[in-house]
Amino acid sequence: MLVTLEEAKAYVKYEVTDEDMNDPEIAEDIKNLLRFLDASLKYLKNATGKEFVSNPIAKQYVLICVKELFDDFKGQTKKDPLSTKNLLLEQLKYDNDL
Repeated sequence: MLVTLEEAKAYVKYEVTDEDMNDPEIAEDIKNLLRFLDASLKYLKNATGKEFVSNPIAKQYVLICVKELFDDFKGQTKKDPLSTKNLLLEQLKYDNDL
């Protein structure tokens, strides 16, 4: 997988322990984080027509997307990474390093 749940949690700075997983709110956050990760990976594939495995640009793109979705879900103020995302996506259309 291009991005793991652990990598996504670290990128969005969501630190929980195994014991925290008993908390229904945390379990819901993790469920949503997985949903955002899946949606970001699917979006990347749809936008480029490619399924990336280890490409560092693709990985960064997915992490930025997940963070943006998660921050929006949590109601956190966010920076607009649109220009960064657009630049990365444009590069990935031409990058054959899957």
